This record gives sequence, C-alpha cells and structure tokens, in this order.
Amino acid sequence: MLLLLLSTATPAFAIDGTAGLNVLVPSTCAGLPGLLDDTAAIPDELYEAHGCGSKITVTGPEGTGQATVTQKCDGCKKGDIDLSPAAFNKIGGTREGRVKVTWSFL
Repeated sequence: MLLLLLSTATPAFAIDGTAGLNVLVPSTCAGLPGLLDDTAAIPDELYEAHGCGSKITVTGPEGTGQATVTQKCDGCKKGDIDLSPAAFNKIGGTREGRVKVTWSFL
C-alpha cells in the first residue's frame, strides 16, 4: 500500500540575489512605512504568489534579518529585492548600492 501525503505549506527555498536600499515610498498594501520598519519589495511574480504581509529572512555580508513584504519591486530581476533602510542596515551595514544576499520566505 502506498501512502501519499500532500502538504499545503509553502516550500522552503533559498534565493540568491542582491538587495538594494530602497527609498521610503507608499506601499501597495500597507501605507507609508516608518523609518524603523523592516520592509521589503520583491519581484512581481513572487509578490503575486506570496502577497503583501509575507515574511522573509535575508542574509547579507553584515548579518541576517527579517522583513515584511509590503510592495512589488518593479525593477528587480529574479532573486533581487529592495529593502527599507532599517532592514538594509541589518544585512548590509552602511554600504551603498547593492549587496549579495540569500533570502527565503518564512
């Protein structure tokens, strides 16, 4: 007898990409984020699949942090994300531009 178990949980996977510092703009789902909020913008296709309010964990050259997805990143390539200043400081420090990261949905 073969028993097949199906899970409805989101599979865990790591995405390699880059993270950039994003200026604070009104969110497509959560209004204007605060200066201390850890927020992220993700590529359109992932935003459509996971939606506003999903949580991600991001590891960069200066550490690991978590952020809440609040908007689409229209200019992001697959795997790339934009982070709020508060979230970026946790993973990229005070660097400017983009840094290499690995990130995944929680």
